[in-house]
Amino acid sequence: LGYAAPEYMQTGRLTAKSDIWGYGVLLYELITGRRPIDRNRPKGEQKLLDWVKPYISDVKRFPIIVDPRLEGHYNLKSMTRLAGVANRCLLRLPKTRPKMSEVYEMVQKIVDSVEIGPPEPPLHYHGSVSGPGAKRTKKGSLKRRLQEFKFGCRQIVWRGWKPEIIKTC
Repeated sequence: LGYAAPEYMQTGRLTAKSDIWGYGVLLYELITGRRPIDRNRPKGEQKLLDWVKPYISDVKRFPIIVDPRLEGHYNLKSMTRLAGVANRCLLRLPKTRPKMSEVYEMVQKIVDSVEIGPPEPPLHYHGSVSGPGAKRTKKGSLKRRLQEFKFGCRQIVWRGWKPEIIKTC
């Protein structure tokens, strides 16, 4: 229910633009770390899109909605730009929402614009987490894992700050 576009709720018909709406909700899930609907939260925070509205237009208050598990380790400008993409996906009129190819380009520009400092060796996931002083492989790359999310049979593994979906089962 939390991903359903308004026009779908009215007509029962799914379109590509309905999917764009759902993607906008997903982007806010990634930003906030919250589900679209969470009945365990206080009344004013149960619906994700209603909860974020007062914070998205004020850069000073925007960090309130960012997932606290990130502990401040994020680029505020990139987060606000990502929220801007989400807002375009969540426009009321389906015709005014961008195409998924346009959404992809907008998100890719945000990812590409993040300055991550000097280049580091490639990151590889080898099934275990290595801490400081990790052993180097024969190829010389440092074995370590930044973060892993599981979605059914797929995982998103962050490598050098760029997501890559790999099939695991």
